[in-house]
Amino acid sequence: MILGSREDRLTAERIALRGGPMVSSWAGETSLPEALTILSKAHAVVTVDTGLMHLASALKRPVVALFGPTAEERTGPLGEQTRVLRASSSCAPCFKKHCDDNRCMMEIDPSLVMVELERFL
Repeated sequence: MILGSREDRLTAERIALRGGPMVSSWAGETSLPEALTILSKAHAVVTVDTGLMHLASALKRPVVALFGPTAEERTGPLGEQTRVLRASSSCAPCFKKHCDDNRCMMEIDPSLVMVELERFL
């Protein structure tokens, strides 16, 4: 399941389409209590630096957090069952909310995300 805000809907739908029939987007469709229920039942969570990352961590769910423009030292997930992945982009962390390039996120290798995720499953 892909969670997120209404603003994330288009991106989430694109990811869901590429993920195949087992992946569905719920971006913009869940209330905070519903998102908490979903996160509490997750075997593991792949996330970016958002409030849902912190909620998953607080719920003691295993978290693989993808960091680009922000710094995990400042806002990273807490807990023993967390892994942070970051590409080695020279521009990151820049702390910008919007970027035309976005390479700091795009250069995170999906196969490395899967390796870290599988450690929790």
